[in-house]
Amino acid sequence: MDTTDSRSREELLAELETVRAINRASRRCVKDSESEPEWNSSVHGTLLRLALKKEDRAGFRYMYVDLFWECLCGD
Repeated sequence: MDTTDSRSREELLAELETVRAINRASRRCVKDSESEPEWNSSVHGTLLRLALKKEDRAGFRYMYVDLFWECLCGD
């Protein structure tokens, strides 16, 4: 147990609910054979936002690449 964590019970429960939501999203993505962009949006992005929430030196930005457009148009 981390005795140095000064967050309130409400903050800890909110973080736990976020982790549970990530778990539900990942199971849905597996069940529905979701595409990588959906995984990135629903699972990876949420996890990175949670992990980097209090980090001042790092950030997160989701960048979508449309592979269909690249295949159609070349570069």
